[in-house]
Amino acid sequence: MLEKQLAPLPYSQENEMMTLGCMLTSGEALRVAATALESNDFHFEEHQVIFRVLKAFYKEKRPVDTHLVSEELKTIQQLEKVGGAAYIVSLAQYAGVSSYFEEYIKSLKDSSLLRKLSTLSKRIEIASSNSNNDPEGVLEEALKELESLKKAHSEKLKTTSIQDKWDDLEEMLRKHRGQKYIGLCQKSIPVLDESLLGLRKLILLAAQPNVGKTALTIQLALDIVQNNPNACMVYFSLEMTARDILIRMCCHLSQMDYETFVLGSGNQNRLADPDAYFTKEELSKIEKTKKALLAFGDRIQIVDSNMTSSIDSLSAINYINSIKDKTGCNRVVVVIDYLQVWPMNPNLRFSSENEIDKWKVGEIKKIRDAINDDPILVISEARKPSGKEGSWGDDMADVMGSARGTYTPDVVMLMTQISDRVLIDWAKNSSVKGNSTEEQAEWIRNGLAKQGKSLCKLKAPKVRDGMKRFNAILEYNFHKNIFRLIQTEDAANLISSSLKTLQAPQTEEAHVEKPKTSHGNGFKSLGVIGGKK
Repeated sequence: MLEKQLAPLPYSQENEMMTLGCMLTSGEALRVAATALESNDFHFEEHQVIFRVLKAFYKEKRPVDTHLVSEELKTIQQLEKVGGAAYIVSLAQYAGVSSYFEEYIKSLKDSSLLRKLSTLSKRIEIASSNSNNDPEGVLEEALKELESLKKAHSEKLKTTSIQDKWDDLEEMLRKHRGQKYIGLCQKSIPVLDESLLGLRKLILLAAQPNVGKTALTIQLALDIVQNNPNACMVYFSLEMTARDILIRMCCHLSQMDYETFVLGSGNQNRLADPDAYFTKEELSKIEKTKKALLAFGDRIQIVDSNMTSSIDSLSAINYINSIKDKTGCNRVVVVIDYLQVWPMNPNLRFSSENEIDKWKVGEIKKIRDAINDDPILVISEARKPSGKEGSWGDDMADVMGSARGTYTPDVVMLMTQISDRVLIDWAKNSSVKGNSTEEQAEWIRNGLAKQGKSLCKLKAPKVRDGMKRFNAILEYNFHKNIFRLIQTEDAANLISSSLKTLQAPQTEEAHVEKPKTSHGNGFKSLGVIGGKK
């Protein structure tokens, strides 16, 4: 273990700056660091000075910010020595992430211990080179100091008074008392705001493929930004490109279908005006969409896999914080699309799929902890039910990676197709074709699809912290990427009107293929409605 050549003393300037930055911006970080560290745990003298001032503020229960700390340093004639007020401000901007803060402290204490051991070893060398010293006395003194260092380093947990905990709780409660909601509100699907007290914490949305998971998160995130001027959006699209997501946002805001928005409607006289790809109404919708997006400005950010070679929780958190700083927003809604393709750390090795699931969910949890209970919407795949009964994705056990996928989230939302029997029951007053329950249900779905719509169920079987479980029916216009909340009677009326658009089959034995509908990407249906077997 002993090296022949002495290496430089260990230290990390970045860790020291991260720790001081957290102490400047977080009361909890100030408490933890002030009780766990000493000034000589910092290598740089200017950092030792700043830490002593911050620790004094904590002991005296004085409020902390960059201005007050700078003024105190100026009073004791140390401000210029540490780099001036600009350096104090830069530390606050350099603040790390709350979920990693204990790692910063551990790193500082480890480096400090190694430096202290190095100093002790030099003292032992000097004492042992003096033949007049008593060897047993030198050994006994060295062992005492080593034991003292070991004891100080092993004291990980500090006692926190219940008064400190109560003060932290009251500070949080003062922000919410008298308010109707805790989280960020959207207005397009009211049952979410009412049941969850606003969107907040880690929300997992699981469903089978091609039911509109991405479209729903886009709608919710845009609605939050529209209704909360102090909130920004960071959308991590790990499969689709940022351009794909932006087009879907445009379709939602303009209420235009993908094909028309991208290609034009073709209903104009191109001979008179070769550039006229849209009607006046369509041009007006596009212009309003453009103005809305430009008004959002940098408050909307879309990050795809082409923009970064690797992404992890720390880089995601740093990016989120930088966008909040740039836009002046103090709240954020984060979307991760989707959990199963979260990039793996190539340096890690796992013994099972279960371990991989735990690690990925742990990464998302770190982001949740860092954004102070603001909503993080995480899309997840759902597997087919193991039994014959039940809809795809209708049970929490159907969530992919359910070894941890449903334990850590604060909210689990499941989105499923309406079951065959329920569809048929809603259509009992309409003429439904087909010889079996399955064929009749597909006939109904074809009728809805012809209008560019589908019906689905959104439920929350798991909630926490004052939230309420809910079960809602949504109408999804997949040409325009828009969901709306409807009641059972509305669903029945929608089915009735859609079935009137279908023509009767040519023979009594109607063969109905499953509809292959577009979900916002412009692909055409290739399904056949009716026809011979």
